[in-house]
Amino acid sequence: MDLRGAWEVLGYDLDELICALKSYPTVEERVEAAERACRKAKKIAKGKMAKNHPDVNQDPDAVSRFRNIQKAMEVITGDTEQLRESMQAIESLEPRGDLVILIYK
Repeated sequence: MDLRGAWEVLGYDLDELICALKSYPTVEERVEAAERACRKAKKIAKGKMAKNHPDVNQDPDAVSRFRNIQKAMEVITGDTEQLRESMQAIESLEPRGDLVILIYK
């Protein structure tokens, strides 16, 4: 599951989240906003997981939905951590001339 799919599982549009993050002027504020979004996602996922837990929901698709929500949170949490680490690394760079080129995967 990719990041876009993970947010969609929780009912969010990744493009809207990215636009919201870009509205913050500093790297620190962007990271804080991403962490807030991740915390909100965890709350939503917890509620969805409770409704779709196989012990509670006898629907045959409940197990699949439950696992999808778990996977979505793994992806979102991992991406948020990676963003934090990347932003901290960027902040720690000291200017070494006119241009610093950063290449992202």
